[in-house]
Parts: sequence; structure tokens; C-alpha cells
Amino acid sequence: MKHTNHLQFHVSLINAVAFAALIFPGCSESKPIDVDLYPVVGTVLLDGQPAVGATLKFIPVDSDTGTADSSKPKYRRAPAATVDANGRFQASFDGIGDGAPLGTYKVVVFMLQTPEGGGFPTDRFGGKYLDESKPVAMITVTEGDNDCGVIELKST
Repeated sequence: MKHTNHLQFHVSLINAVAFAALIFPGCSESKPIDVDLYPVVGTVLLDGQPAVGATLKFIPVDSDTGTADSSKPKYRRAPAATVDANGRFQASFDGIGDGAPLGTYKVVVFMLQTPEGGGFPTDRFGGKYLDESKPVAMITVTEGDNDCGVIELKST
């Protein structure tokens, strides 16, 4: 029994580290990146209900994503968003809800939950919506407002 708990601890630890690596690769940069940002909003539903607390990551499809102005630097950070109580999200890049740079993005989703009895959080979907080769949506951010519409997820 002790061995099983020890194994579960290690699996949970590996999951937590993997999610941290996915979410926080650009956290070491302390100053804003000089790139124009445009509002990106949408709704995420889980089995028809708001997917409260789900996290979206916008993965650039092209390494040139970010700017039409060649004098501005390219970037390696990816926008992200968290779903609110109404199922809505706003993409964030340098600050909460500040938008995303121009470009095309694959959208992946995860939702951390703490296992019963405690332990490290795991993805409620078991990584199902984290596969970059099967994104839940594709979005092209253009100048002006960008609405992703409704992204519908299934718990099973």
C-alpha cells in the first residue's frame, strides 16, 4: 500500500512539473516584449456548462508570428487565458487580458484538479486537449478584435 502511494506521488509530481514547463516557459522575462497586441476573447464550455478554471494556451504556428513590422523583435512566449465563471476568456500576453500578437495559433486546453485526499493537481482531461497535433481550435489573430467563438469540450 505504501508503494502505491509513493508511486502516485511521483506520477503526480511529474504531471505538475510537465504542466509548469508548458505554462511558464517565458516567466523569466521581466519586461514587456515590444509587440502589438490585439484582443482575443471566446467561450469554453465543458459538457455544455462553463469550463470554469480551464487554461488555454495559444501556440504559435509560425516562428514569424507576432509582428508585421520587421524592426520589432520576434518572441518565444505564448499567450494564455483562464476561463471565468461565465465560460469566457481573454488572451493574456504581458498582462491579464491584454491580448495576443498577430499570427496563427493552435489552441490547447487543460484543467488542473486536485485529487481526492490531496496531492499534486492533475489535468482533468488526462492530456486529451493538450495535443498540439489535435488542437481544440485554430485562431488567426488579426488587427482589431478577435472572437474565437465557442469551444466545446467533452469530459469523456
